Amino acid sequence: MPAPKKGEKQNDFVSRCMSSEESKRSFPDTKQRVAFCNSQWRRKGKGAYWHILNRAEQARGDEKAGYPPNCNKGYHEKNGKCVPIEEEKEAPEKK
Repeated sequence: MPAPKKGEKQNDFVSRCMSSEESKRSFPDTKQRVAFCNSQWRRKGKGAYWHILNRAEQARGDEKAGYPPNCNKGYHEKNGKCVPIEEEKEAPEKK
């Protein structure tokens, strides 16, 4: 995964990161890739890559649900995530 080089300007790094084949594979969604690249820039030299990659693996699971506010069918937005819509169960009638 791309990491900022010593003396590299932020715009140059983000551009290089966005076009990296490895970044594209790990973050096919452009918005996620932008967030990743900017996060890499902010955390340069702190070894944050693996923590961010684990979050990316989790985000791949979101492909089925979609991304807020455009959740896929069968999902709705809750707390900034797309979660399954749970069918409301009818309460049993009291006798």
